[in-house]
Formats: sequence, structure tokens, C-alpha cells
Amino acid sequence: AGANKVAFVRCGAEPGAVVKDRAATVVANKQGTNVAAALEVARAAIPPSHVPRIVLLSDGNQTAGDGLRTALRG
Repeated sequence: AGANKVAFVRCGAEPGAVVKDRAATVVANKQGTNVAAALEVARAAIPPSHVPRIVLLSDGNQTAGDGLRTALRG
């Protein structure tokens, strides 16, 4: 990340909390994957004074929501 500020959102059937430490313990409901909800939480967590950049790491198997549509709304 270098000098950039980063935060992490773990996601399952619903997104977890936004955390600054990648190693922080966050419990995620593993009964599904809602990429759209995770993107919405990530977008809401970006302060207005920052350049918005979201990196999504996923197996691509979303079970709820429409992640592509949500990403394109950005």
C-alpha cells in the first residue's frame, strides 16, 4: 500500500465491518457471497477527500446481489 491508506471489508452473505488491519478477526457468514453489498460498504467507507479505489478479491461466485451492476454505478 505504500503511503496509501487502506481498509478491508470481508464479505459473505453480508459484508463485515470495515477494518484497517488485514489480520483483524472479522466473522463472515459463509452461507453465501454478496459482492454488491461489499462494494456498497467499501464505497461508503471512502472519505470524500480521497480518490476512490476499490480492489475486489473474490472467487467470482456471488450468490446474492449484482456486483457488476453495483461496480458500474460507481
